[in-house]
Amino acid sequence: VLLSAFARTPSERHSWLGRIYTTAFAIGLMHLVLRWRLLGRVVMRPFFGRSLTATLEEEWRRAVLHCPPSVWAQGLNAGHENVVEGLEKVVCPVSIICGVNDHFCRSAQKVLCEARPDLQVVYLPNIGHVTPWEAPDSIFMIVSDLIYQDHPDAA
Repeated sequence: VLLSAFARTPSERHSWLGRIYTTAFAIGLMHLVLRWRLLGRVVMRPFFGRSLTATLEEEWRRAVLHCPPSVWAQGLNAGHENVVEGLEKVVCPVSIICGVNDHFCRSAQKVLCEARPDLQVVYLPNIGHVTPWEAPDSIFMIVSDLIYQDHPDAA
């Protein structure tokens, strides 16, 4: 199972949104924005979607503010591994789970689907980029169905 929030392709690094996001962290702009809670909430809303609670907002804000911008930039750049290269070697059933409102990983979703048209793609309505936080029960059901589909005796 690939959760689209974690799937990256080399082209993601070159998307306009990816460049803005990475640059904002690298130069410390995100740190500056998150010092103001209201402005931080505006920036976080598209990323976390409906899963953005006051607790999650504060945890993420503190995580960003307590980590140097250069470390965030290195982490974001390291996340651009080519997940397509080994995809043809995977012989078990694969599902790609995407939030319909995920604006950050659309190119990754497209590339994965083009690389393996046989993949099962599940689009979750009203879900954004952080699929595991926004729809844990839906993900559990999708993964369970995938496992039991291939191994019915496991139930």
